Amino acid sequence: MFKDLTALTRDQHQDLRFTVAKGYAFASSLMVSPVMLGEAALVARDIPVLFSRSDGMPIALLGLKPGQNAYVDMQDKRKGKWLARYVPAHIRRYPFMLAEQQVGGETVAGKRTFTFMADLAAPHFADPKGERLFDDQGQPTATLTQIQKVLMDLQRAHVRTQRCVQQLLENELLIDRALKAQTELGKTLALEGMKVVDSRRLHALSPEKLAALQQSGALGLIHAHLMSLNNLNEAPLRTSEGLAPLAVAMESGTLSFSGLR
Repeated sequence: MFKDLTALTRDQHQDLRFTVAKGYAFASSLMVSPVMLGEAALVARDIPVLFSRSDGMPIALLGLKPGQNAYVDMQDKRKGKWLARYVPAHIRRYPFMLAEQQVGGETVAGKRTFTFMADLAAPHFADPKGERLFDDQGQPTATLTQIQKVLMDLQRAHVRTQRCVQQLLENELLIDRALKAQTELGKTLALEGMKVVDSRRLHALSPEKLAALQQSGALGLIHAHLMSLNNLNEAPLRTSEGLAPLAVAMESGTLSFSGLR
């Protein structure tokens, strides 16, 4: 989704104009999206929420193969229409991002500073009549100030999510799963690189550990994730590949929503 991230400066980008995109065509090739702690329950209503194998962070599964987002309708009459009730914050914040500044490969002790970045290739900057981000004196406009606030809120949410994921990892609740599916024509699809919560280990936790998960919000994330697995068998994810409509099951390291074992 991000193609040309550039640090925004008042000297180089004083004349830059921004408009909110009409639709989500820019995210049509996004297969997965990060999910923050506070939005997990909203995402989970329509989209599977899994966990990344690399760092355990929660992700929304938007497509079953690279370059596919089943939740963006790219038909001519509805081009870019979002097909779920909620749009993940990672997609809504596009084309802006914060990049943490580091010195000598390490974050400055006691301080975290960020550079304001934007994808200048985004369609949001194509309209010369859009909102200015810097005024004539090179100062941030109200539009830019609001965007910066949203990004900082998202950064704080990211940190809270990381803390909850660390709890899941410390309690060894995340296990690898390969996702397999079968189309109505008999074609088999396979997808790896994700983790799910092991319900047996969750049920075996002590009351003290469960209380700690509840207090941090990690338990709510777990519940959203487990509930969201039913979306593997729902449109638009299933219908994007013509998958056979059978119940979700987890056996022997395989997360199946095609009846495969």
